[in-house]
Amino acid sequence: MDDLKYFCIDISLYDSTGTKKVENTDDLKVTITLPIPNDLVKYAGNNKVAYVVNGKLIQLKPKFTTINGVACMTFVAPHFHPIRFMWIPQI
Repeated sequence: MDDLKYFCIDISLYDSTGTKKVENTDDLKVTITLPIPNDLVKYAGNNKVAYVVNGKLIQLKPKFTTINGVACMTFVAPHFHPIRFMWIPQI
């Protein structure tokens, strides 16, 4: 596990006022495009996106792109809590 590098972000949804967190997101999926954190850009296609539910790691399938010279990944978020960007070393 020492070789595992990761970056966590909190993807939470709020109402139009920006003050009340949306609690019922059961049937909601949102496509998100984010820049890849600088420390993980060098790992390119080895980057993964995942989240944890009930102790189980769920991997998403990101697509990689470059926008205005910035490395980005796009994924569909079906869960709105901390999301982890990870680099999984090749074994």
